[in-house]
Amino acid sequence: MPKYIFLDNWVYSLLTNEETERKLSSHILKNDYVILLTKISLVELYNKNWQEVINKDRMQKTALFLSKHRSIIIDTYKVYKAEIQSYPEPLKVLPIELDLSSIPAKHRSQVIYSLLKGDKIFTDQGVDIIKWKNEYETAKNSWLADVKNIIDNAIQCGYLEKN
Repeated sequence: MPKYIFLDNWVYSLLTNEETERKLSSHILKNDYVILLTKISLVELYNKNWQEVINKDRMQKTALFLSKHRSIIIDTYKVYKAEIQSYPEPLKVLPIELDLSSIPAKHRSQVIYSLLKGDKIFTDQGVDIIKWKNEYETAKNSWLADVKNIIDNAIQCGYLEKN
């Protein structure tokens, strides 16, 4: 299996600095890493005000960066499911939603940028980053209540004891 690297959202923010981008790119190439992207990492990159940003557009810089490196999009739930199914053996192949290197190199940056902007060509196919963003915000806003409900249910069922 290839060596994967997951870059947190704050790392993509640093790509607006050319020296940082150069060093990170060199590190990824030297170590032959494949960049992992998830729906959540894409959502965190989305900026609804992207039209107003001129030279420091994180989405555009990230799209260009990803176009230069082998990058894949995974569905974390499918990875969890595959790990459970293969247990106790480790996964031999990671389930991949989209290998961005399958997009021709000359179009890759623009395609990734269009995805991050929520372009109609993607939303018409059900790949709607704006919808994902709204779902993510809803889940994030209800997280504490969800945790409380899970704990309360575990106490009620006798799995946890409150002391």
